[in-house]
Amino acid sequence: MSTESLPMTYGPEFLKHLEYDIEVLDSDDTSLLSARKLEVNPEDKQKSLEFRKNKDILLTIPISDIKELTTISGIRGKFGKEKESVVGIVLHSSPVLQNKRFINFDIKNRKHVDLIQQQIEFLKDAETNKSSQTSIKITLNPELCHTCLENTFSVEFNSKGKLCHNCFEKEYGKILLQTPRGETIEYNGGHRDYVLTGIFGKRAIGGIMYLTENYFVFATNNKDPSKRWEITMPLASIVLCQNREIEQRKKYSRWEATNPDSFGFGSGFTSPKKGFDSPMFPDRLLIPYTDKDNQIQEPEFSIPSQYIREWTINLFLMVIRAKVALRQQKGSEYNDRITEELRFANCFTCKRRFEVYNVTICDHCYTSFCDSCWKNHSMKPELDLYPMYLGGHKRYPKPSKNLIKLNIFSDRIEVGGFRIPYTSINGIENVEKSKISASRVVGLSLVSFDLATVGALWKKDHIYTIIQYTDGFNDEQVLIFDFRESLENAQRAIYDRMISFRHLKNQLSEVVEKQGVENLGSTKSEKNNPLHILKLRLAKGEITKEEYEETRKLLDS
Repeated sequence: MSTESLPMTYGPEFLKHLEYDIEVLDSDDTSLLSARKLEVNPEDKQKSLEFRKNKDILLTIPISDIKELTTISGIRGKFGKEKESVVGIVLHSSPVLQNKRFINFDIKNRKHVDLIQQQIEFLKDAETNKSSQTSIKITLNPELCHTCLENTFSVEFNSKGKLCHNCFEKEYGKILLQTPRGETIEYNGGHRDYVLTGIFGKRAIGGIMYLTENYFVFATNNKDPSKRWEITMPLASIVLCQNREIEQRKKYSRWEATNPDSFGFGSGFTSPKKGFDSPMFPDRLLIPYTDKDNQIQEPEFSIPSQYIREWTINLFLMVIRAKVALRQQKGSEYNDRITEELRFANCFTCKRRFEVYNVTICDHCYTSFCDSCWKNHSMKPELDLYPMYLGGHKRYPKPSKNLIKLNIFSDRIEVGGFRIPYTSINGIENVEKSKISASRVVGLSLVSFDLATVGALWKKDHIYTIIQYTDGFNDEQVLIFDFRESLENAQRAIYDRMISFRHLKNQLSEVVEKQGVENLGSTKSEKNNPLHILKLRLAKGEITKEEYEETRKLLDS
């Protein structure tokens, strides 16, 4: 909403000039002959004219009591400069005015004659016209929300005007994410209705992003409100590309040696920085969606890399949720196979399978956790170590030339880009140089390990640590470290947590299995019963209730 409903071309300035120099020429109230000021009061509850002498109010006339307003011709006013500067007011009979009938007054500045008349006529109209009342409020209170006309506005859109926080959320849904204060997002093109231009090449356009329960919104922040525009995407209209999502997840997964089913959610919306091959340095969001004309648009936005994971994760989750809700609403009319493929995730720690919006995804680790495992997750390391890496991993067989950072967390270790949950560690042991032999190398699956390394880097009678684990691609891996003076603390910390999480994982599996057995009243003889297996999978969270019902119907038939 704007001030376009104000008369003529005055716009917001129309009600800014409200005090005028005057002299009363004639009135049936002789006390008004000393009035020297006229003030127009447009306030909502007391629209009125005030005749004053200096600061003393001589008479207040409610706007509603003005019967007629005219310009009196052929009379030279007291200011004696110009004709037709005299205005006459005829009043309704009113107890408030005590039978006052008319006031004729001269206006010092001739240019104000028309303005005063227009203001009074406009205020008379506003007594019954809600649109005029709204215009007055907005003009006098530029910080006011244009929808509720009560709260201070927090955003200003071209399409909706100024909106307070409450009205924004009524229109778009609860805000989940928005651009941090002081940061600017850049629109890089991709939408056919908003083409980038520039004399010396295409220039990105700055703005602010919002992710709500129902929409993704990008709004430009041009200082001139009339030049602002928005891209508003209903979440259910955003296109999920399964191939791109999976391929991008694999890039991230290879980098961090994790599983695509528990890592990298929403990475299909990202693209890496120009000049960077690593998927760990994305800075752009590419969000394809179907617009209101059923056309595919592909707007792209540059976003500071420290926020990219938080945005992609939450955008992905909310799009999945919106599409599932749409499917439930439309039933069999809406069959989105891609959503079905992407709406599941494995817990990073215990490996169980859940619907993706029923897990917690850490925007630091980019990984998913069930409620039980999330309680044991932390982003602050409990121990910082700086060992020497001596090889062992199939992809990174060469020893490091310098010390590397190894963090021990409550539920995992992180080293050199790897993120290894304790539930994936199969064993930890220490060895000396003299115990390493060709047969030992094969036994530890160190197929890429060069025995020459032993002689070159390993010290005699020095103890080294070997960590054996299964990576996200179900491949057996080995890491060899020299913890030096931190050996005892490092091995004890990793070993204790490995045993603790192994026990926790077993307990969790037993609880799930027990719940399934107790709820289903199964016996050993039912172990191979297809329906029993199906019910167990439902109890473990491996399938959804809808999938259970569909499969059960097939089995019953």
